[in-house]
Order: sequence, then structure tokens, then C-alpha cells
Amino acid sequence: ALMDINHKVYSSPIAENSIRYIYEICCTNNIPFYVDYGDYVQIFNSSKGLEYILDYKDSKFYQFHSFSTLGESPLKITLSCSDFSQKFLTDLLWNVPDISYFKHENNVIDIISNLSDKANCLDKLSGYKIAAGNDQNDRKLLENADFSVLMGHLIDIPNIQRVSSPDQIVEKFIQFYSIFYN
Repeated sequence: ALMDINHKVYSSPIAENSIRYIYEICCTNNIPFYVDYGDYVQIFNSSKGLEYILDYKDSKFYQFHSFSTLGESPLKITLSCSDFSQKFLTDLLWNVPDISYFKHENNVIDIISNLSDKANCLDKLSGYKIAAGNDQNDRKLLENADFSVLMGHLIDIPNIQRVSSPDQIVEKFIQFYSIFYN
């Protein structure tokens, strides 16, 4: 959703009509959510189920309580919901034409602009492209990179390097670098 290459920023914000639709669904059904702008995050009412976001020490957090206090050009909306409300939400989100969404194992749904494809980021880079990821929203990125490392077992991608910790990702990249550049 947001990429900075040599001080040139590329971003794909979510359309305002989609944001309003998602906002109204969440408010009507008391679903906790936050809105990510890249350099700050707005949390609506409660962060229940989204506590992990508070661990990002570099982020600035702002509460908001009405649609009018929502910032401009959101890059991602993250919802926390039960299994039941996750099914309900995905049925509702299916009809929104300009978004993509990814369900995660911890009952979290990430919503992004459908123009915000991580694999598109690779097209902006030159040279050999390496990538790391851990979840469904990383699938296209991992499939389109020249060398990929998948952390964990949340998705199945054939013929990919698998690791179980971030340190092992670094080790795989060092191995790749030593083979490719020596």
C-alpha cells in the first residue's frame, strides 16, 4: 500500500465511498477496527483484538469517534471479529469493487485498495528481487519475486524456502546473496 524508493513515494489509498461503507458496517455491528495511513494509525473506540498494533512503537495513534474525524487517504483498514462476524463481513465486502481483503488466522481482516498489490511493488525495483512474507496477503509478492522466503505455514506455496523465525529469513537472504553474488 505504501512504498518509498529513493524518496519517491508510491501509495494506493482506499476510495472514500469504500471507507464510508466499511465504517458504517463496523459501527453498526460494534466491530473494532483501525485505519492505517502509513505514518499514523487511527483506532475507532476499542482496540480489542487489535492490541498487537499498539506494539509498533514508531506509530502515532489517534482515537476517532465519527466519520468526519477520519483522516485522508487511508492505506489499510484492519478489523477484529469473531468467526461468525468474519463470515458476515466477508459476505458484505465481496461486493465492494475497489478493495481486496485478506482473512488472517487470528480473526483479523485486512482491507486494502485493489490497486495495492505487493507484487506491483516488485515492478518498481530493478535487479534481482527478493521477498519475505508470512500470510495470504504476501502470496503474489512471494510468487513473483526471484527469491522468496515464507515464514510459517499459514499458506501453501510450492517450491519456496520455509523458515520459522525472522532470524532464519536473514540467514536465507545471506545464503542467497553469497551464492548469487560470488
